[in-house]
Amino acid sequence: MESTTEEPYGSVALITSHGRSRLVLTGEIDLGVKTQVQPAVDEALGRNLPIDVDARELRFMDSFGIATLAVLVRRSPHRVRLIQPPELVRFLLDVTRLDSLVDVLDEDPGPNEAHPAGHTTDV
Repeated sequence: MESTTEEPYGSVALITSHGRSRLVLTGEIDLGVKTQVQPAVDEALGRNLPIDVDARELRFMDSFGIATLAVLVRRSPHRVRLIQPPELVRFLLDVTRLDSLVDVLDEDPGPNEAHPAGHTTDV
């Protein structure tokens, strides 16, 4: 019998284009991935583009993840969009009232809008 185990950690990738930045969050976003998440967030903010956070593959997010979203919301000159966040993230957005400061998208706007002819930076 084949056994599969999911990687217990999270990861972040930054995908950019001339018009948008997309932070792709996967797995578990907590203090354990701070050294990956912080540079990606700083780079996305430094590009001064609208930011999408692709949350489709998130399994867990704690206060570090919510604090990171709050930083994005506070420092970005554009309204941040969250793409298909799981119920846990939606709950955290609600209790922290960040839900009124971000746009939650139930469908992915697609790669053409998020990163046409862009490049990917894995952090």
